[in-house]
Amino acid sequence: MTEVPKRERPLWCAIVVVALGLALMVSAYGPGRVVAALPFQRAPVPSEPIPLYIGGHTKKALSRAARVGMGWTSAMIEFDQLTEVIATLEQNLRAGGRSLADRGDGAPFAIQVVSMDKFGTPGFADLAGAGVTDVIVMPWMMSGLGFDAPVEDKIATMETFADKYIRG
Repeated sequence: MTEVPKRERPLWCAIVVVALGLALMVSAYGPGRVVAALPFQRAPVPSEPIPLYIGGHTKKALSRAARVGMGWTSAMIEFDQLTEVIATLEQNLRAGGRSLADRGDGAPFAIQVVSMDKFGTPGFADLAGAGVTDVIVMPWMMSGLGFDAPVEDKIATMETFADKYIRG
């Protein structure tokens, strides 16, 4: 886990804060410096709180996720690194009086992953065993289709995936 180099920090600067159905999108560059703030209102207001998942693989990002997040979301990650990240999150959560089992409101702290090396029933079982609660999948990639494949082909692969892993 490494820190984001200074020259790349502007790429990681969008923040969205949601409270009581109102949201504020902020673009910031540098500590405390706001470039643009655009208020908007979500209507209808959700009946449940919107979970705030914090992403990032750096020490600071993992600390932030454990401190204020309801979960953590990964970029593409391999299983060995993922298990290290989950251990770090668990340690950071415990330091703040929370845990993977209870993020402070009785609900589990979510671990949302884009896995690079665990797929299919055995892979999903390995991810769940490591503490993953949500897996983001792109079934068309597993079928050899690229990002620019026709939407109809992507939908067909999602239907096949759903039949195999969700419905069946």
